[in-house]
Amino acid sequence: MACARQPDYRTTPAPASKELVGEDPSGRDFEFYSRSIALLIGESGYLNWRKLSNVPQEMKSLTAALEVNGFEVLRYDDLKGSELRDVVPCVLASEIDRPGMRVLVFFAGHGATRTIMGNTVGYVVPVDGPVAPNAADLDKPEFRTTAVSMNQFVQWAEEIEAKHALFIFDSCFSGSILDARGQLPTSAKPSNYVFSDLANKPLREFIASGTAEQTVPEPSTFTSLLVQALLGEAPEADANHDDYVTSSELISYLKGFVPRYIPNETPVSGRIRDEKLDKGDFIFKLPRPNRGESVARAVDSSSSVTFRRVFRGAPGNNAKQIYEVEGLLTTKTYGCSSACVDGAPIYNLDIRLPSSLPNPALLDEVDLRCVAGDCANFDLVSGPSLAADHASAKVTFKAWGAPSTWRMTATVLMSGTGEGKIPVFDSVSKQVTALAATEFIPILTNSRPDPASDPKIKLILNSLESDDEPTRRDARDKLATVIALSSPEIINSLIRQVPTGSYRFQLGLMVALGKLNAGWNASDPIALDIVRTLVQKNDVDSTLKSAASRALSNLRLYAFYEVGADGWLTKAGQLRPINGRKPPLPAPASIAKNTVLQAASNVNLRSGPGSTSHVMAILNQDECVRVVDPDSIAATGQWMKVAQANCSPP
Repeated sequence: MACARQPDYRTTPAPASKELVGEDPSGRDFEFYSRSIALLIGESGYLNWRKLSNVPQEMKSLTAALEVNGFEVLRYDDLKGSELRDVVPCVLASEIDRPGMRVLVFFAGHGATRTIMGNTVGYVVPVDGPVAPNAADLDKPEFRTTAVSMNQFVQWAEEIEAKHALFIFDSCFSGSILDARGQLPTSAKPSNYVFSDLANKPLREFIASGTAEQTVPEPSTFTSLLVQALLGEAPEADANHDDYVTSSELISYLKGFVPRYIPNETPVSGRIRDEKLDKGDFIFKLPRPNRGESVARAVDSSSSVTFRRVFRGAPGNNAKQIYEVEGLLTTKTYGCSSACVDGAPIYNLDIRLPSSLPNPALLDEVDLRCVAGDCANFDLVSGPSLAADHASAKVTFKAWGAPSTWRMTATVLMSGTGEGKIPVFDSVSKQVTALAATEFIPILTNSRPDPASDPKIKLILNSLESDDEPTRRDARDKLATVIALSSPEIINSLIRQVPTGSYRFQLGLMVALGKLNAGWNASDPIALDIVRTLVQKNDVDSTLKSAASRALSNLRLYAFYEVGADGWLTKAGQLRPINGRKPPLPAPASIAKNTVLQAASNVNLRSGPGSTSHVMAILNQDECVRVVDPDSIAATGQWMKVAQANCSPP
């Protein structure tokens, strides 16, 4: 059956069936799905609502991530209301040809909520949606005949014969379906769960990026985190470390992490109220990422290129502000050995600076690397090369064999204000805001290691989930011993799994962090925020809250202490002993271990000694820290390792 409108993009050829097969605990091939279809709808060129200019690029990123997960993607851009009502049921009816299929429907665009007889109903808004400045306009026939309600999507979901169907909406609204059966699992599933009868029961599940009161942000952190999870680049999403991400794990990951980047965005979820369609789990088989060498630097003009609103530099550096451009591209299957490279497909990739950036802005450090799939069969044709004006970069390469996914990144440098402030570019308003260092904490964007890739750590993490209490206690001690010798990045990666981990994992990790004799160091402010949340939230179990409090007090950061020529505070050094309210202050070398220092104004606490280390937290005026390592003073001048403390002598 031919639909009235053909997709703007379709995966050709369809992914190999091996992507849908896994090896069960007995070593036999287990076919999860007979076929995988993803219907993506991206609405960006709105006529009457705010345009969403980043949606096309984000849809291409998602396309690449789904293709490497074995999906055949059908993508539609800027559907009108009448087209949307035709395309969804037509594609579902014409493409769903096997009962064992999995179907993913993704909508990116605006959403709205109406109240009908006391019940809230969510709607997705197509590009020709009429102007709706207030709730009264949503009740007009013009809106109701153009927008498509969640109830309609529920009906479409019930009518298909697929094994698993997952509907994801990067739009904001609420409705009864998203309030139904939305509870998250209380513990991590066993490693062989995806092969169980329960996981493979029929399922119709819904996820939305936000509630009715929240607006769609741009660029989309929700979609970015979703792509990371599907590519296996977010170990937090794979709660039981089995190399599969289920829809339950995905929902837990998104609910735990989206609000940490966008505080006013809270994903919601739900399952159809039907006992025959609400038991299973949508299963993603994670690609095995290639950890090899970076081979080039750049991105395809036809692939996804997203300008991120992410700071990657040090707040103390006023000379430049570093942002990132990134993109994804999935190559196609091409049956070619090394002897027929000449006939292999050619991929042209480039990155260009957004024209809206303030001058001067420079492109640098363009990088192309394979992140999943067949990473062995490629050949550089030309480049990578950076234009003389640093406004664009380019590379051309060939790829053959099985499909592979490539991530392209580049840095964008923007000049500082010269006033000790940090320029922050907003890609929605196209404006640059200058923030003081005390108003801004960076989000790190470098890749994070997966602790579960270490067999020793993975064994300990499994023991934390044991039903035997002595085994769990022993695992906490072993975990403390192992992470005491680990890098801060490993510790941070473990902490980032807390929002999606089981209670036993959360408690075990917090206890281990509290046991470290030398304390622990954070190099990621998100990890620090996660521990703080466990301490501050009212709904956290008292045992876990107490363990998190001990872990937080065992955190080690670095602060700057300096005494001026007059024996008093300098502009840079704003810490003083709690009894030092008048000059002269003690010299840095005379500060002893356990000295309590008080902030005379807001003070940056950093991940390491030196102004180029990342700001992890702000010590507010009159708050205190305790010196825990006086040796660091002699080694690094005025920098000292500190821990949180009450403002009273030890």
